[in-house]
Amino acid sequence: MELDLFWHRPLSLQNGYQENLIYTVRADKIPSVPGIYIFARKYGKSMEPLYVGRANDFQKRVMQQLNNTRLMMGIKNASAGCRTLLLAELVTKPGQQLDKGLKIVESAFIKHYLAEGVNLLNVQGTQLRRHIILSDRKHFRQYIPVTVYVEKQ
Repeated sequence: MELDLFWHRPLSLQNGYQENLIYTVRADKIPSVPGIYIFARKYGKSMEPLYVGRANDFQKRVMQQLNNTRLMMGIKNASAGCRTLLLAELVTKPGQQLDKGLKIVESAFIKHYLAEGVNLLNVQGTQLRRHIILSDRKHFRQYIPVTVYVEKQ
């Protein structure tokens, strides 16, 4: 299956003090479309994902997450950097099921980031637990990764 994502412009998370929240974002900048969203931190030219989620409606889901105190505290307590929201709209083709496509894309991004060694937060705002598998065979390194990160079940 081939799935297409359309990336919207990143949105900066703002201090949500006046709304009794940790972070806020302008709701009028969030489209009401399905896809995956990534809370991330930006530092210099680098971007590190902190949390990956999926939504049938970005606007509704992001507003729910902004009210998730445990998750927002996890994002706040991450290393320094500007907090950012990335939105990737899932553009389905005829015959593709939206829910199935969202699950595949969300899972793929989570697995990718974990495989790269990124410490993602889960819904409760705590880091996902993971195993680290190390390989020491130097002459096989072109075929076998030296380090593999795998989410604990």
